[in-house]
Amino acid sequence: KGQASLEVYAELTQSGIAAITQTQSGQLIIGYHPFYLTPTSVQVATLNADRKSSTPYPPAGSGLLQSCRNPDGSFLPPVSGRYDFCIDWVLGFHADANGILWILDSAKSTDRADPVHPRPAELHAKYVGWDTKTNALFKVIDLDAVTLPQSQHNDFAIDLKHGVLIDADEAIGENSNGVGSTAAIVVTDIATGTSRRVLQGDSHVLPNGDPIRWTAQAGQPAAAWGLRVGVDGITLDKNQEWLYFAPLSGYEMYRVRMTDLLDATLSEDAWGQAEALE
Repeated sequence: KGQASLEVYAELTQSGIAAITQTQSGQLIIGYHPFYLTPTSVQVATLNADRKSSTPYPPAGSGLLQSCRNPDGSFLPPVSGRYDFCIDWVLGFHADANGILWILDSAKSTDRADPVHPRPAELHAKYVGWDTKTNALFKVIDLDAVTLPQSQHNDFAIDLKHGVLIDADEAIGENSNGVGSTAAIVVTDIATGTSRRVLQGDSHVLPNGDPIRWTAQAGQPAAAWGLRVGVDGITLDKNQEWLYFAPLSGYEMYRVRMTDLLDATLSEDAWGQAEALE
């Protein structure tokens, strides 16, 4: 308040920051966007005190690897039929009020049909909960049952009041042809690990037909991108009463009451529908 101008807080040489959160201790955690990474790049890291460098987090030797692949791009073998020991393709993470860092691993670094390094069938989209207080794995929640071939789990909101994680599946993954026609919201119960897809194909989560445009700036010409991205932005109000969300390819934001969203006995038509916001 009253600050006359912006100040540079941190300046990193590695490009493509994807996510940012803060632990209860005040430690800043940053994520590097998978579009810019090599098979063994660091995906999640703490911002160092110099604010110009970062350190992999969870730390080396903690038991959670920053990649599920070898330097040549081939995949590490699963352990007991699962890939709970690594993260593969991360866009979103958040630290909650209990000190758990929740990492949403969309697990889509390659298509299943990649002829060189096909994705293992055991590599599933998942939430990884890391306890920042004890520096140990808290929980892994498998999302395979609510993941489609077209899925791209993007970002999510944490609702500890109701004990759920709610993520936005923007649906521009494999076989989507860049059209998020199967976009949906995924609701996951933290205690039981069960999940369900809601609003899939509903107009409130689908992209519109307009290309993504940007104006000329920094010496670059104006341009447009034909990718149509479904529900992307997602958050809760401070009372955890309303869930707010919006397609990236769209002009409106919507909200739905958490009590309606969590009532499995209600049909989506009976929610009173999501409410458009001005």
